[in-house]
Amino acid sequence: RADRQPEFTQIDIETSFLGEQEIRALFERMISHVFQQAMGVDLGAFPVMPYAEAMHRFGSDKPDLRVKLEFTELTDVMKDVDFKVFSGAANMKNGRVVALRIPGGSKENGGISRGEIDAYTEFVKIYGAKGLAYIRVNEAAKGPGPEGATRWPGLQSPIVKNIHDTALQAVLERTGAQDGDLIFFGADKEKIVN
Repeated sequence: RADRQPEFTQIDIETSFLGEQEIRALFERMISHVFQQAMGVDLGAFPVMPYAEAMHRFGSDKPDLRVKLEFTELTDVMKDVDFKVFSGAANMKNGRVVALRIPGGSKENGGISRGEIDAYTEFVKIYGAKGLAYIRVNEAAKGPGPEGATRWPGLQSPIVKNIHDTALQAVLERTGAQDGDLIFFGADKEKIVN
């Protein structure tokens, strides 16, 4: 069509009584054949991700798998923390607590500023979230501080004092957080978190 860009390809089909899997199989075979014949490229099997898995892992039904940002499940370790936002969500029916690690998000140059965090906090409210907790990972290796000292001096966040050492250690291990990373948290009903 004259109003399409050259790289745009649209495939139409008229059919009766075919289900989703049959249509998908038909088009996958056709596209694989075209790529093999025209370019000598074997596309292999097409990856398929169910809707529920996509929402659970990425919070999107159309994740861009080139972007390596994925939710880390923390519900089980947040059930008994003093931070009620997390423990309340972890203990409610269909509740969920997740982390989203932003590599390099806490670095002084090129990281996410406090103003940007505040803007993200306002943005997530559109989806029903009440707020957006975060931890800046400055020096993860410092671990917990001595009794009476700053708790986890290598972590910067208003919520750290209300999360016990076992849970903080699990956050760092499960997310794979490194110094200079920023970790955002979602805690609420699963639908809102996703």
